[in-house]
This record gives sequence, C-alpha cells and structure tokens, in this order.
Amino acid sequence: MVNKEYSLDILILQEELKQDSSEIANLLKANPSSQLLRRTYVRTIFAEFEANIFFLKKILIYCNHSNLISLKSDENYIINEEKYYLNDNGKIKTSINILRTLPNIKFTISIFDNKFNSTENAVKIDWNKFEKALKIRNRIVHPKLLDDFIIKETEMNVLVENYNSFYKTVSNLLDRINYLVTNDEKFAKYFKSIKLERVKN
Repeated sequence: MVNKEYSLDILILQEELKQDSSEIANLLKANPSSQLLRRTYVRTIFAEFEANIFFLKKILIYCNHSNLISLKSDENYIINEEKYYLNDNGKIKTSINILRTLPNIKFTISIFDNKFNSTENAVKIDWNKFEKALKIRNRIVHPKLLDDFIIKETEMNVLVENYNSFYKTVSNLLDRINYLVTNDEKFAKYFKSIKLERVKN
C-alpha cells in the first residue's frame, strides 16, 4: 500500500532524476557534439522513464488494494512483478519477475490508461520510435564495438522526441488521477495524503 511518506519519497526521486536530465540537456546545448554527454543523456532519461513507470505501478497497486479499481489476477501479478513456483517441499513461493523494459512500459501505461478511463488520445508515445530509442540505450550500455558507443545526431533527435512524448503521456495519465481526486469522493478520501505532481516538460 502506498502511504504518504512512501509516495513523497517516489516524488522526490522523480524530481531528482528529472533535474539530472534537465542539467544534462543544458550541458548538451553548450556542447552538442560531446559523446560523453550524449551517452549520459541516454542513461539518465531511461532511469527517469523506469522511475515513472514504477510510480504508475504503485498507484495501480494502491488503488487496487483500496478497491478503487479492480485488477485481474494476472494483471496484479505483473504489476507487482511477481511470479509463483513450487519449491522442493511442494510449498508455493514467490520470486521477482524480471520484466523486459519495452513490454513493461507498454503494459503499465495501457493498464493505467484503461483502469482510470483517461481522456481520448492520452498516450502520445509512438512505440516504434520508442523501440528505436531503447535499442540506442541498450547498444551504448552493452557495447560490443567502438561504433556502438557513438550516438549520431539523428539518434539524439529520436531520444529527445521520445523523452517529450513519454512525459506528455505520463502528464496526461496523472491529470486523470488529479481529476478523480478533485471530483470523486472515494478517490479524494484515499488520496488526500498523497500529492500527485503534474509532470512538466
């Protein structure tokens, strides 16, 4: 369950990561050809993406726990990143389910959009372009050749475009939660101790 202190900690983490991305972007404006800064930008924005997806998942878990939404069993397992197995004694055990990045992001945003009846066209991400950005990230994090470590100008454009579309999407999703908190008594009751900040580009 998400409590006030925990949600505040997540929000602080989000703000710190967003500040990192902003500072790297400003440094890139002064030195746009720096490969070091380009690689740092990639790592930073994907850390930020994953933190925001984690935050959306915690909202889903909290709302499901509080009966504000209803997650199906399989949805709940995925959102909680859990998988079940039998040990040698025939006892049910749980372990962490390591999810692939792109399916995890797609699934979380889709479930969030669906469960909270977000406004039409809330999701602004072009998934084909996002996959290209993820491939750039994977390439520079796990380089096999010298060329793998080089980020071209066209690739930087893809990364920046995805950063903006991702945050527009998260902003739209959180706007829906803020609307429900303001206009729905059930949501107002359960979220009164949690401040959801609107994500700004």
